[in-house]
Formats: sequence, structure tokens, C-alpha cells
Amino acid sequence: MRTGRFTRLVTAVAAVLGAAACGDDVDSVETEASRERPASELAERSLPLELPLERQVDVGIELYYEGEIDSARSILLPVAEKARQAADTVVWARALTWLGLTARRQGDFPKARRLGEQALGLKLAADLSDQLYRSYNALGIIAWQETRLAEAEELFRKALTAARAVGDEKGVAGASGNLGLVHTDLGEFAEARRDFATLRDAGRALGSPLHEANGLTNLGMLDILVGAPLAAIPNLEEARGLYRSEGLGNEEVAVRQLGDAYAALGELGLAHANYDTALAMARAQGDRQAEAANLEVLAGLYQDAGDDLRALEFYSQAQAINSELGLLWETGRDLRGAALIYTSLGDLELAGRNAAEASAIHREIGAPIEELEDVLILAELAYLEGRSADVDRWMRRAHELSNGLDARVARIAVALTEARIADAAGDPVQVLAALEPLGNDLGRSDFASE
Repeated sequence: MRTGRFTRLVTAVAAVLGAAACGDDVDSVETEASRERPASELAERSLPLELPLERQVDVGIELYYEGEIDSARSILLPVAEKARQAADTVVWARALTWLGLTARRQGDFPKARRLGEQALGLKLAADLSDQLYRSYNALGIIAWQETRLAEAEELFRKALTAARAVGDEKGVAGASGNLGLVHTDLGEFAEARRDFATLRDAGRALGSPLHEANGLTNLGMLDILVGAPLAAIPNLEEARGLYRSEGLGNEEVAVRQLGDAYAALGELGLAHANYDTALAMARAQGDRQAEAANLEVLAGLYQDAGDDLRALEFYSQAQAINSELGLLWETGRDLRGAALIYTSLGDLELAGRNAAEASAIHREIGAPIEELEDVLILAELAYLEGRSADVDRWMRRAHELSNGLDARVARIAVALTEARIADAAGDPVQVLAALEPLGNDLGRSDFASE
């Protein structure tokens, strides 16, 4: 939480954001063979040389879901080559699909996309209609994480169509939930909530803990984003329990979101503990995007505690990872975080450059929530530097974005910025005028806004 001059919109998208949000490929492998495999085989699954190729793919997928990405890749690589040599298109395409997903988890998005498209091409050529959902969904996740939102939505809709065509109820649920991630990023919160609830409810009905937990995690993320962090905690705790009971690597996402919820409520000790745990999980899994996301939220906590230099160090580490991975959404967030720190240190010129670059990035990729926070910082910087025309320009843009989002958290952020500027100008009447239209919005908001 930021209780100083600037207020923070909780950036849980793809936090979650990936990383923020639980955007993983949600249709878990639940074959009868995987359920009945003996413990002795589990102990030796890193080298399942005597298993059929199809079963080796299953083992690799199980390791993927448990967060053991390197081990999954070490199994899937030779399987893909053997299947290629044997002209076994079914196994080859399936192994390539999951190799693409492991590359995504390791931050190599170009490779992930290349492998995913190769797998899709094989499936289309061989008319493997029962496997098309998986490829479209995987490619949609990659597009979403690279903030190619229009393409991501198209791919998720293709995944939804492919799943319906073969009666794949889990696939329908997974694609619906992933469409919710796109709707969240576009500020279409009502649609996102319906999508995430569909995923949760389908998981319960189908007996799929992963689907149910992902739906709960995303609902928690959305509650934090729209300014209702207290409502998020039960969903996130339930999701974490499901992930842990199933041994699923997605637990890191729920833990990080719990940190966001506690931070928004002012429970900084609990927030820090959850972020530290999530960071350790991300590093253990080799998930660099998640590592960067946890570095970002820890930077925010250090800034709130007044340790600006430590916070700047964490933002710098996160930005280096996100820039290397080509993640524009997250890179813009890191620039904005640095802008806030430079402002508190009195370097308004450097703060303005960082905020302007963040705003340009977020506007280009179509991220209205992020751009809103960027322009509010630019408006306050313009006031501090006596540039009244720029204050008006940035606030007009802020109102445009807020009106388009139609969300409580956006209205509060704009009103508080107007009130702070009026307060700094010694105009108490305008302070009250800025806050008065909020009505019940402010009373139902997060700790920092109150």
C-alpha cells in the first residue's frame, strides 16, 4: 500500500499479476495410468526408459504441473525426438506442445511460440481434433503473457470451439477461464468474473482440483484489483490448499496474491512473509517471470517502509528480467515503480522520464489499468513542476481511462489524485469536491485508499 502522495492501484493482473494471475494451461493430465502408477515408478520417473512414449509424455506433464520444469523438459526432449524418428505424429505433437509450455515457464517466449505453432501444424495436418484445444490454449497463454491481447482472445476462442467440438468439458472450462484473463487486462471486469466463476464451478463439478483452484485464484486476483482485498483472502486460501494437496506448482501464484491482499489491507508483515515464500517457490521452479513479479511486490513493500534505495534495487532486478523476456506490461510497471521512488528522492526529471516511458508502453499495448496509474503520476509530477497545462492534459486522459474502465478502484485513484493536487494548491473546497462524488466507493475500498 502507498499512503503518501501517490496511491497504488493493486497490480495483480498477470501478476499478477503473471504473472500475475493464474494463466497456466489449466487442463491437467489425469489419465488412469497416472492415478494408478506405483510408488516405485514415481521414484524413477526422471528416467522412465522402459515406459511407452505416450506414458513418458504423461510423466513429463505431471512434473510440469508439480513445478519441476527442468525435469519435465529433460523427459520431453528425447521423447519428441524418438516420436519424430518413429513418425508417431500423435506423441510428437503432444511432446512439442508441452516443450513449448516448459519454454514459456522458463521465460523463452519466442521458443515457446515456435514449438507451439509446430505442434499445432502437426495436429492440423493429421486431423487430431481431440488435441487442438491444447495447442490453441497454449498459444493463447503465450500471446496473453506477451500482451498480444487481441491475438490471445482469438486463440482462446478457438480453444473453446475446439474443446466443445469434441465434448471436452475441462477444455471448455479452461478456455473460459483464460478468456477471463484477457477481459481483466482490458478492464472488462464483469465478463472476467463470469469467466473465472465458470472455471471454478466447472472444476468442482468435474472433480478437477486444478481447474477449481485456478478459478479461485483468479477470482481472488480480481477482487484485489477492483479494491476488495478482504473478499479475496478466503478464495486464495482455498486455492492454496488445493494446489498444495495436489502437489501443483501453481501454489506460488496463490501465495503471491495473498501477499497482495494483505498489503492492500495494511498487514505488511503477513504480506512480506507471503512474498518471500512465493519468491523462493518461483526460484526453485526456475520460473523467471514469477521471480520478477515477486521482486516487484517486494520492492513496493520496501518503498512503503521508506527504504527507497532497496526498493529501487528490487525494481531494477525485476526490470532486467522482464526486459530480457520481452514482457512489456511488466517492464512498464517496473518503470512506474522507479518513477515513484525517484519522486520521493526529489529527482523529478528522472521520475518523469520513467513515468512517461511506462505510459507510452502501456498505451501501445492496450493496458488501460496500468496506463491510468502512469498518467496519474505524470499529472502529479506536472503539478510539482508548475506545468498547469500538462496537469489538465493528464487528468483529462485519466478521466477517459477511468470512464472506460467503470471500476471502483479507477474512480478512487482519479479522485484521490485530484484531491491531492487541490490540497497541495491550498484549495480545500476543491479537495472536498473531488472526493464527494465517490459516495460509497471509498468506504468499500482498500486500506490505503481509506
